[in-house]
Amino acid sequence: MGFIFTNTLTDEQTNSILALYRASEPVSIEQYPGFAEANTDNNVIHYIQKDEAGRVSAYTQIDMRQYRIAAIAFGPIASSGEAYRNALTDIKQYCRSKLTPILRITPPYFISQYGDAYYEDLRKAIGFETSEKEINWSTLVLSTAPSEEEILKGFADNHRQSVKKAIKMGLEAELVSDTDMIDIFSGQHSDMYQNRGLAVDRNKSKVHFRKLFDFFEKNDLGYFVIVKEGEKVIGGVCCVIQGNAVRYLEGYSHPDYRKYPISHIALYEAIKIAKRRGISFFDFGGYANNVQEGDQLYAINKFKEAFRGEQVDYPKTMLIFTLPLAKWLYSMKKG
Repeated sequence: MGFIFTNTLTDEQTNSILALYRASEPVSIEQYPGFAEANTDNNVIHYIQKDEAGRVSAYTQIDMRQYRIAAIAFGPIASSGEAYRNALTDIKQYCRSKLTPILRITPPYFISQYGDAYYEDLRKAIGFETSEKEINWSTLVLSTAPSEEEILKGFADNHRQSVKKAIKMGLEAELVSDTDMIDIFSGQHSDMYQNRGLAVDRNKSKVHFRKLFDFFEKNDLGYFVIVKEGEKVIGGVCCVIQGNAVRYLEGYSHPDYRKYPISHIALYEAIKIAKRRGISFFDFGGYANNVQEGDQLYAINKFKEAFRGEQVDYPKTMLIFTLPLAKWLYSMKKG
């Protein structure tokens, strides 16, 4: 067994990693080679572990963020519990050698199958910490097995009526098929955030969504849905395909049409597309824990809940402090 860290992947390495990725379920798009580069401007390090037969037994993309934080989202993917543990050991040592003081890992869901005892043994072996102040990932997942009509009937009354209202108003949701429409999506997405008083880099947003669209087109791993009133685009959503699930990534409603049921019909269309493609689940892209009524995330939770998905809780986020004072420095940043 051996391992390497690399900034780039050869075609052979990519194909071997994809064999492990496609054998993993559930799996997250963040561990698909090339997605990190399409979704972030940060420096990405690839970790590859091989077994004695030369097969890739563990893999992850490490996102090197500001404040010298190394972040892993829903990884590493691994062929066994032992391979996963060995991967964390290797990555911790790598961060220490590179004077990267903080390693933050959102574990993949698959390690839940090994049980609480495995997680606690892993904690002792690796020395990670957890905190309720961290974003401990949960999400809501809806089965696409029922018919489209049954899926709609399963929504909460307000959401079901909102979809019907959107249809009655003549709103139409459709797939995006060209970059010109992506630029409209990007521009209006920026309009929404600017309308909220937030700083927006419009060119960066355009590049971001174009890179995602190109990644989707090349790998057939996602899609954009827009909502139109007549010929005018007024909102949309972006979704990724990860294994046997489609996951909502982000979306917007045009600030001039905030009272329109845009997100309702956009997400319903995204769910129908997933079903038509033979994908079994629709993931609503996160559910915030420990939020109070009145918080924006609380309102987002309530909106997602009304689609009647089942809550899925991932193992808690792991914090690994590799250097002296790292924990103190991290607490200052979080504070």
